[in-house]
Amino acid sequence: RMQLHRNPEVLFAAYQVPHPLANHVLIRLQTTRKSSPTEALKQAIEEVRGEVDDLKNQFVNQVINMQQMAQGEAGAMGQGQMNYAGGY
Repeated sequence: RMQLHRNPEVLFAAYQVPHPLANHVLIRLQTTRKSSPTEALKQAIEEVRGEVDDLKNQFVNQVINMQQMAQGEAGAMGQGQMNYAGGY
C-alpha cells in the first residue's frame, strides 16, 4: 500500500484481508486519468521487487564479509593463540 501511495497518479489505495485463513486479499485502487489501476499496481510490484533484490544483495554481502572475518580470526588463532576449545 505504501509503495502505491508513492506514485503521484494514485489517489487512493487500500487492502483488506477478509479472513486470515482465506487465501485472498481485496485491493481497492483509484488513480488519475493518466494511469490505470492495473498499471499502477504493476509498477508498485516491480519497485518492491527491486527493493527486495537490493536488500537480499546487501544481506548476502554482509554474510560473506562475516564469513571472511571469521575465517581470518580462525587463521590467527591457529598461529599460537588459544582458541575456544583450549588448544594451541
